[in-house]
Amino acid sequence: MDNNYYIDGLYQRGNKNLAIITGGPLTQAMWGFVDGSTTFGASSTYDTSIPWKGADETIESAGKMAANTIQSDKVFRSFRMSTVTWQNSAFNAVPFSITVIAHKSGINPLVEVKKVWDYVLPGQHAGGMFQTTPGGYATNAAGTQINQVSIWIGDWFYAPDAWVISNAQVEISKQRVKGTNIPLWAKIDMTLNPSREFDKDFVKSWFIGH
Repeated sequence: MDNNYYIDGLYQRGNKNLAIITGGPLTQAMWGFVDGSTTFGASSTYDTSIPWKGADETIESAGKMAANTIQSDKVFRSFRMSTVTWQNSAFNAVPFSITVIAHKSGINPLVEVKKVWDYVLPGQHAGGMFQTTPGGYATNAAGTQINQVSIWIGDWFYAPDAWVISNAQVEISKQRVKGTNIPLWAKIDMTLNPSREFDKDFVKSWFIGH
């Protein structure tokens, strides 16, 4: 995305705190301002799976036989038995918040509040006989995904087709725009969950502001 944004008639040029969220065909683009820090994290799981298990079992067995015949202050155990091997890695869920402010005529924070539910709640199909998945997200037998969520933040971050939104919570201000029933601001808190396992190159590509 370039530095010029047109979202529901709102024009912002190069605003580094503007966040834009897009999803599948059952959603509308949602925008707001990031008013705090954004936290990212990942983790790896390691386990003591032993590559040379047969050799170490022999050593351990010998140690048990020795322990039955003599008192020893030595433990018959190979250092290889403590060697860890990588099992898997995962990108952490991201708590993400945007604030929509009625800072000019024509901006109603409730418009964005209404949009967020399409990302987390199912819809109805065929008169209520079937449900549609939130946003139209789907996978097939081959594991192919469609209609994941994409996130832009200003001109420094872009993570496309990477997320599903597992949780949303809305706070609406008590204050109203003078002479109207429009809330002065609304805050939307979300949890962005990775839609799959990310590799390092994909994550690195998100950070575009360099």
